[in-house]
Amino acid sequence: MSVRVLNPLFFRYTGNRREVEVEGRTVGECIRSLAEQYPEVKKHLFSAAGGLQGNLLVSLNRDVVQHGELDTPVEEGDAIHIMTMIDGG
Repeated sequence: MSVRVLNPLFFRYTGNRREVEVEGRTVGECIRSLAEQYPEVKKHLFSAAGGLQGNLLVSLNRDVVQHGELDTPVEEGDAIHIMTMIDGG
């Protein structure tokens, strides 16, 4: 199923496209599909251990998806946002 991934942080690695379409049945499959289509993005998404980088925030249709919930199903036309969390004071 086709899902949009909005990736304003990685657009330089996706041919300046801030939105790309990927295939997958879950949030995790869609993120892996993004990394397969754009290998330069992979090192920014995944840690050496293979999990998502700890500073990333993922949302599905504007609802936050916890890192342990990447098996959340997606539907045709859904939108996944990948953002970097910033903290400080």
